[in-house]
Amino acid sequence: MATTNQSESLTIHRTFNATPEEVYNAWMDADQRKQWFVPSNETMSCTQCEIDPAVDGSYTLTMSNKETGEDYIAIGHFTELTPHNKIAFTWSWKDRPKSAQNTHCTIELTPSPCGSQTDMIFTHTQLPDTQSRDDHHKGWTGCFNELVTHLAV
Repeated sequence: MATTNQSESLTIHRTFNATPEEVYNAWMDADQRKQWFVPSNETMSCTQCEIDPAVDGSYTLTMSNKETGEDYIAIGHFTELTPHNKIAFTWSWKDRPKSAQNTHCTIELTPSPCGSQTDMIFTHTQLPDTQSRDDHHKGWTGCFNELVTHLAV
């Protein structure tokens, strides 16, 4: 009897008041990413951000809960990089084996028709279940809200 590997995915569309280059750099520059990569600046901070911006290069992101001190560490590597256009990477939670492991994210950036904005399509696939999908959707949405604020500065 064959078994099927069912997985969940999510897609988020966002428009940023920035060029594709600015949005791409906010993702790939560790100093910038550390400033915005948390679901909420009110309750969390990005305390570590290491990025090797190359295909097969790795990243480590540590987000800390300001109230409890608990760390959430995301790790992975880049599978595709097209400057100012596309970023693809694996996503796993370190030290949390029951959470998302070996999932995949893709970011596609295109200039908006008006020319002064960037449309982003973010896709996260291979999530283990609907709870993980919903939790990640909430987390990514919060991060993208923080990215809007970061790009406005």
